[in-house]
Amino acid sequence: MTHSYTQALLQSPQSLPAFGEEMIRNNAGGYVFQVSSKTRLDRFLILGSEAGSYYCGAREMTLENASTVKKLIEKQGVEVVRRTLEISQSGRAPKNDPALFVLALCLVFGDLKTKNAVKTDLHKAARISTHLFLFLEYCTALRGWGRAFKTTVARWYERMNASELAFQTSKYRSRGDWAHHDVLNLAHVKAQDEEKQSIFHMIINRDKAALNRNSLLKIVNRCASRDEMAASDYYKLCANATRLKEKELISAIRKFGLPHEVLPSESLTVPDIWKALLDSGLPMTALIRNIGRMAALKIFKDASYVTLLRERLLDPVQLEKARIHPLTLLTAWKTYSRGCGNYGNLCWDVDTRIRSILEKAFYLAFKTVKPTGKRIFIGLDVSSSMEADAWNGLTAMEISSVMCMAIARTEPNYTIKAFSHELQDVRFGENSSLDEVLNEIKGMEFGYTDCSLPMLYAREHKIAADAFIIYTDNETWYDRVHPFQALRDYRKATGIDAKLIVVGITATDFSIANPSDKGMLDVVGFDSSVPQIIGDFVKG
Repeated sequence: MTHSYTQALLQSPQSLPAFGEEMIRNNAGGYVFQVSSKTRLDRFLILGSEAGSYYCGAREMTLENASTVKKLIEKQGVEVVRRTLEISQSGRAPKNDPALFVLALCLVFGDLKTKNAVKTDLHKAARISTHLFLFLEYCTALRGWGRAFKTTVARWYERMNASELAFQTSKYRSRGDWAHHDVLNLAHVKAQDEEKQSIFHMIINRDKAALNRNSLLKIVNRCASRDEMAASDYYKLCANATRLKEKELISAIRKFGLPHEVLPSESLTVPDIWKALLDSGLPMTALIRNIGRMAALKIFKDASYVTLLRERLLDPVQLEKARIHPLTLLTAWKTYSRGCGNYGNLCWDVDTRIRSILEKAFYLAFKTVKPTGKRIFIGLDVSSSMEADAWNGLTAMEISSVMCMAIARTEPNYTIKAFSHELQDVRFGENSSLDEVLNEIKGMEFGYTDCSLPMLYAREHKIAADAFIIYTDNETWYDRVHPFQALRDYRKATGIDAKLIVVGITATDFSIANPSDKGMLDVVGFDSSVPQIIGDFVKG
């Protein structure tokens, strides 16, 4: 009888809190650990809450996160700004929107030091004009144009030189209800030199930038490159690019690097226009987003452009410099492999060379990781809640499946098992393609969530593991024992001081990792640094 009482204290069903532990109820009804406000901030910045989760809608998750962040801003506003900028600049997040939302909260609800921190460094997160416009949308939804708001926006424009200003204001003209004309009228921006003053004047008085075709051609013919062109002339050229004929456009793209955003929409159906854009160094993000469009125009029938694509996408330096997130490449790979876009009638013949480049680029986007040499047990949550959309049309299950492949491709000694309410074998390994991985998980039987299964299975089958890595949404609730208790029992039974790494897929405020156990790590998201973070923790 004494044993029964002791056992009741040491093990408890996931539908009840564990004895002696502060636990909260998750969205599925199970009890888990609440993460700190700082961890919640990181999760929101990296994962966002657009897709929500299987049990909790996006609106509810955004409101919960906003409330948590607001309280943290009131206590440590400057630190929130610092952390937000750090994550935004590092490229850890698939999207920059959550960072801009948090900075808007800081500007509206922060103290004077917090507001000044946003004013000084907003450009580090709002790196392009569309970022600024989204920041403005968030701020005006929260509060009107106050003094701090105006000076923050004015500082964003004033810090740029004339060339940067011309590029930003011509390439990214508007978003939603905002355009540079509206912003400059409200912010009262001051120019530091005549060239910038000229550009501001043309933006505010839009008719002043209008040129007839002959005047435009004089500017084009006067200069051989953008370096020779005055910033105000570059702005005029971009503002009037729709007046140029096709051959003139191609020449201007090659000579001055005109961005595709300023070109007339009908020109973007012309193969030679895209070839000129590629030859002049189409930015990496635009390149990845438009692979399907270029494929539909049969650009890659020319082998030289396949080579160009391979050289750019398989260059780790370029990928890192452009802050290309692995999920951006995974989405591009999945879309291209489908042979048609998400909207409209754009279709193309799938070229295995292009698919291979995108797949290799996906794995290359993860920074080089040295194997730990440890024994790794990977648990892949395939429960029903993981079928929810997690990011940009990718489910949590798809993301976690290919994420675990980044570990499998580097570790020599690993086991992968899928789990829901029971454990399932997986038939992919380090040499599997993305196709094989995704097709494998599609055929699995989904069910309830029991994150304790990897540890229970390893203990029962005497599998030696130095670390368990679990990819999950933390919505565990099923069966008789909590995951942290299963790990404790595994350690006791095997004598191995095994570690537990939990990779969260949604921006909730809970985790199965016990924060008081130094052998447990809660990892947020799926950026290029995750494999290295996990490897360092496993090695101690």
